Amino acid sequence: MKDSENALLKINNLWVSFISGASAESSVLKGTRLQIGKGEIVGLMGRSGCGKTTTAMAIMGLTERNGGKIMAGKILLQNISGNEQYIDLLELNQKEMVEIRGREIAMISQNPVSVLNPVIPIGKQLMGTLAYYNKSANLEEELDRVLTLSGLWEDKDIIKKYPHQLSVGMCQRVAIGLGICGGPKLLLADEPTASLDYCNKRWILNKLIQLNTELSMSILLITHDRESCGSVADRILYMKNGRIGEDDE
Repeated sequence: MKDSENALLKINNLWVSFISGASAESSVLKGTRLQIGKGEIVGLMGRSGCGKTTTAMAIMGLTERNGGKIMAGKILLQNISGNEQYIDLLELNQKEMVEIRGREIAMISQNPVSVLNPVIPIGKQLMGTLAYYNKSANLEEELDRVLTLSGLWEDKDIIKKYPHQLSVGMCQRVAIGLGICGGPKLLLADEPTASLDYCNKRWILNKLIQLNTELSMSILLITHDRESCGSVADRILYMKNGRIGEDDE
């Protein structure tokens, strides 16, 4: 993306390290740079361990929770409502990041079951998430909207069911529904189709395209699947040894 002024998110010279062995620090991200435009779908590919998920966790402000440490860099998010054009997410404390997560940036992963409460029906989980993000909204209308956008209304009894009663593909639809409850501008999709069969994979990819179109939502699609990435992304980046490039090296 050449027009940096149109970027929703800009990562500049990001270094992230983890402790390996007894005490030695190992850098996973080594000066990573990335830009995501408003309304753009960016594909991020690379081998396991190259730093793709670490990049997503850094954007979400979850690096330290996963045993990592930000050594240097900036993660700049466009600040539409504030006086400054961008805010540096790395300068925010955890309380401030809580306000960002879900409302500005949301994330879905390859293990959707892990984000679902096994003892609460799907409808109550969605309604509770909507109530958290939308204090004054009509929650019934918002629930209908989320169920429609995430394709969950295809199962008329979905709101009464528990996670163990759903397929992995349907759980991923629920995870998408939870992810859009707060109306984020950017969705991080970390291997969202990795554990799905072909039909569910295509359904999820088409749903991401629909969300991008209907909500003008920017998406970072992290995947190993070149064919899937090529069918969805406006632009594909390749990560190798903690660095991102436009060309596959």
